[in-house]
Amino acid sequence: MGGRVFCGLFAFTLSVPNVGVADELVKGLKSLKDRGHRAGRITADKGYFANLLPETLMFPVRALPYEPVFDYYKNRLGLQGGQRGALLVEGAYLCPATPPRLIEANITYVKKEEKNKDLAEKRGSWRGLGMTQEDKDARDSLLATREKYRLKQKMAANVDGDVKMMCPAEGPSPTVNCPWKTPHPDASTNPKMVNAREDIIDLPIVKHDVCAKHVVTMTLQDESRWVQKLPYKGEEWQQTYGTDRNVVEGFNAYIKDTGRENLEQSGSRRMRGLTAQQFIVTFLLVSANMRKIYSDFRDVDKPEHQRTPRKRRRRGHLTLGKYVTRLTQQVNEYNEGLRLDNLNLTMRT
Repeated sequence: MGGRVFCGLFAFTLSVPNVGVADELVKGLKSLKDRGHRAGRITADKGYFANLLPETLMFPVRALPYEPVFDYYKNRLGLQGGQRGALLVEGAYLCPATPPRLIEANITYVKKEEKNKDLAEKRGSWRGLGMTQEDKDARDSLLATREKYRLKQKMAANVDGDVKMMCPAEGPSPTVNCPWKTPHPDASTNPKMVNAREDIIDLPIVKHDVCAKHVVTMTLQDESRWVQKLPYKGEEWQQTYGTDRNVVEGFNAYIKDTGRENLEQSGSRRMRGLTAQQFIVTFLLVSANMRKIYSDFRDVDKPEHQRTPRKRRRRGHLTLGKYVTRLTQQVNEYNEGLRLDNLNLTMRT
């Protein structure tokens, strides 16, 4: 369809709010798999993978197998565990010689952000509430450097969830230079490639398994709940997480349209019991999907300039430099009305 992706609903369950959330989600994913849909990524906010017990959600989801993309609570940033000498930092196993400033890049960023918020509240001004672009660029630079210390996955996880990994200094494409590792014979000797690698300076006191062996096996443990494939807060993670969350919230708003399915208002479906509710909600969701499909097919054969335009988000009135309160708007409108009245009187006289 011209490169366009259909964003609709393929599975849903209806249950008591906040009861059996993990079981319902896994049930929906299993339904997708049973109907022949290929497992891909699954993106969720902090209320799911970062909050629910891993044996009820994370591990069953990985077994299907889906790749979770999720956010962490601030008290879970930085070091999350480790095994075989490797450090588990925000979902990724890193070299034990990774500098602390790289491990705590997001922690430092969040602390400064909270400090700015506290300062803004004390001053009674919302200006300076957000982080500057320089702060974001500095954090992103540290995360990009940290990615070079990330262990390389040798192969996909087995049925037990175990993963074989190797040191970032191993293999034909090393990302760090380590005194304990002999360079691979096929590794590039191009000065540009060599200089792009990070030099290991502060070696660990103990030569761990990840340092002494070519390949190590990371077994399934409690800390495995924090692992995710995409580098947390990296460019790809931010684009994926932001896009997927926007799609979810956009569809939520779509099915709550008061002129259409109006799913938010229970008064429009006065039937008792979950079975009865699921019956009518199913028809409403099918209706929403049909509207989506019809809209996409209606536009597919049209030239680009004739397709249904995407509404641009209005940001100008929300910026700190331009935002005015409703009271100020009302005062300005009142003064503008007086000015026009005086102008009319002047013209009449």
